[in-house]
Amino acid sequence: MSYWLVLAWVGVFLLAYAGVYLIRCYALKHLLDIPNQRSSHNLPTPRGGGLAIVVVFFVAVFWGYVNNLIQLDFVLALLAGIPVAVIGFIDDHRPVSIRIRLLIHLSSAIVASLLMAGLPAIPVMQATIDLGVWGYAIAVLALVWWLNLFNFMDGIDGIAGSQAVFMALALAVFTGFKVDGQGFLSLALGVTTLGFLIWNWPPAKIFMGDVGSGFLGFALGVLMLAAGHAKPAMLYAGLILSGLFVTDASVTLLRRYCSGQTWYEAHCCHAYQHAARRYGHIKVVRAVWLINLTWLLPWAWICLLQPGYVWLVLMAAYIPLIVLVLKFNAGKV
Repeated sequence: MSYWLVLAWVGVFLLAYAGVYLIRCYALKHLLDIPNQRSSHNLPTPRGGGLAIVVVFFVAVFWGYVNNLIQLDFVLALLAGIPVAVIGFIDDHRPVSIRIRLLIHLSSAIVASLLMAGLPAIPVMQATIDLGVWGYAIAVLALVWWLNLFNFMDGIDGIAGSQAVFMALALAVFTGFKVDGQGFLSLALGVTTLGFLIWNWPPAKIFMGDVGSGFLGFALGVLMLAAGHAKPAMLYAGLILSGLFVTDASVTLLRRYCSGQTWYEAHCCHAYQHAARRYGHIKVVRAVWLINLTWLLPWAWICLLQPGYVWLVLMAAYIPLIVLVLKFNAGKV
């Protein structure tokens, strides 16, 4: 990576950092998150800082496209995430009905799935299975679930930003930091989110809001699809990298549904929220980084080294995570 490109990435980071500062000045007057019985914070805190991530990321995307580093279909698939960000920004100001949000999410996911050719072929031992048209449908549902899951997990200081930085930079590493397509976009998303994370690190000075969490989930989902088409095992490596978020949100939802709770309403029953009440935000976020770097990252790398056994590697990585979130009472009031 050349010297001028390093300077460019430093510029992207500083631009995101400055963008969050400007949004915070606005949010302090117009967009405060007031604590309630479901909140994991005690003081009114501005939200909507994720808007800086969206804007600066697309500045980088535009620059990459103009310089022929990114294909048009990739750009259009990411642009399909703008409605997700817009409806999230509106929801940050005033409540938006679940139906409208779901309609927007589905529409964006359909566009992205069509542009990214659906779900990549599934590796099984030394062969692959092409799902055909079903791959498109599964990709749509997976994108909608993942972007909402990411929003569910944005409940304490620094956790969603940390996860996005970790996943994006890990995907960039797996592509060898190539200055094109997948590698460029992963690095752009990671560096941009890092500029926000400085502000969101516990104790947070601003929250990303739905504008940021929804878009980050969508963008990471598109990046994982693209990585999977380049190399099928990359999709499963991405699933391993996202393991903490997937297990906590999924186990929590399943437990709430099975126990008769109103599963679709906002709550504070995720394992990470129980842990934060016991140990505090900073210790939980540090634990997330520790698990990601020392457990999930190595398993994701093994997944790439042994593409014929991705399902076994996936189970090996996930089973202890399921035990962990159950231990921290995921889904229990």
